[in-house]
Amino acid sequence: DARQRALAAGALGGGISGSGPSIFMLNKDKATAHAAAEAMGHVYQKMGIEYHLHVGPIASAGARVVATT
Repeated sequence: DARQRALAAGALGGGISGSGPSIFMLNKDKATAHAAAEAMGHVYQKMGIEYHLHVGPIASAGARVVATT
């Protein structure tokens, strides 16, 4: 239900991180990301589930070598 609410709020898509319980949603802009997060939060509150939301940017640099040994 949280995923469906986020999509209805404008999220482009998302998935499960690893085997859960973390999920992520991709959004076109910061305003939509906050709207999707709020929509998901309402679902968790209604179900009495403790949750933490984080809205942040996606790194645009792509894969790169950070250090070599």
